[in-house]
Amino acid sequence: MHTIGNLVRQQWNAVPLRDRTNLIATVRVHLLPDGTIKNFVLEESSGSPAYDSSVLSAVSKVKSFPKPPNADLQDLLLKFNYNEMVKR
Repeated sequence: MHTIGNLVRQQWNAVPLRDRTNLIATVRVHLLPDGTIKNFVLEESSGSPAYDSSVLSAVSKVKSFPKPPNADLQDLLLKFNYNEMVKR
């Protein structure tokens, strides 16, 4: 999961936000067996449309994650905390 988060962070463009308190965007990602992203959706908003949009944009740029070791790991729920994202 750490590798997946890093792949998204590398594609993320920081957005200037006045209030960064507790901004966590949750994204559900469904992978194909080879790790290719089949689809993704914002599961839970951070409360900031600008931040949510920046996270979804970063996920869309990745295209593929490492191959999941089993089918149980093809449906991922990823949380992106703004304060962790800016530390990349």
